[in-house]
Amino acid sequence: MTTTPPDGLATVLGRAAAAHAADRTDSFLDLARQAARLAEGGGVPQACVQPLLQVAVDALYEGETDLPEALFLAALPALEQPEDAATRASVLHNLALLALTREDFARAHRLDSEGRDLAAAAGEPLVEAECLHGIGAALVAQRDYPPACAPLERCLALFEELGDEDAVAAAAHSLAIARQELGDLERARGLFLRCVAIWRASGYGHGLTEALQGIGEIAQSSGEYREAMARHADALPVLLEMDELPGVSESLEGVALALAGAGRPDDAVRLFAAATGIRDRLGAEVPPAVRERVADDIAQARTALGAEPFRTHWAWGHALATEEAVAYALGRDGDRLSRPGPK
Repeated sequence: MTTTPPDGLATVLGRAAAAHAADRTDSFLDLARQAARLAEGGGVPQACVQPLLQVAVDALYEGETDLPEALFLAALPALEQPEDAATRASVLHNLALLALTREDFARAHRLDSEGRDLAAAAGEPLVEAECLHGIGAALVAQRDYPPACAPLERCLALFEELGDEDAVAAAAHSLAIARQELGDLERARGLFLRCVAIWRASGYGHGLTEALQGIGEIAQSSGEYREAMARHADALPVLLEMDELPGVSESLEGVALALAGAGRPDDAVRLFAAATGIRDRLGAEVPPAVRERVADDIAQARTALGAEPFRTHWAWGHALATEEAVAYALGRDGDRLSRPGPK
């Protein structure tokens, strides 16, 4: 595009880049907002497109949403030539990610679909794979699992060809959730195991614990109580280190469900109560899906133990500090199925 650049845009973009490189976040964001105002309405010259996009990406990583969206949208009119197809596809994918954070699934799907077509035509497999993952992730977020599998399988294959391990894990995780919900448990388990291997090596704790929890849920549904217990227990120290207390509650409940299934209602009740105690201290409600998942096991444990013993075990578990609950779930003698109860 050859239109005259808005006064000062190139200068402002240069100053914004320098502020970001120097970790002057407030100054960077002020300059990025100034750039967005200067670029509003289009007319961004080719020389400013890449600096503008870099500032948009940097603003995205600073946790902004409206600001990077304004910058991405300002760049689009300058990316209409065939040689700009790959860059345009990448911009569309970033806009789709922003739409996904707002749960505007229709817009996210539309943007990523356009980006995928552009990237495929331009022979850009990385951008194509990113857009495919976005399409699949949006469908998974809507619990529309059957149509999510094809784009996720395709993007996983592309990331494997490209050798991008982090992207492989992200795609495998989304696909594992879809396969698990569709009842393809062995495929889901294999995908989660792959995520565990990659994220354990990279140190990405959030992904690691989610994959471990996924394996635990699959094992639980298959009656593999030792495996379910072990995988949820593996997640607990990582969650505790990250101070991810809602996740600690979920994995404590995972261990408790396995204990209940294995015929240990006393330990199960203590850990159900410990998970509830953590949520109570956080002032957090039990998510409806969690309540539905554990309600029957808690009721069965109450019946098996009797009302008074149940109240005693519940009070004991509810009073545990988070670290105490994790230590109890991990076991004292290496065998969480046969260990004695608390003295």
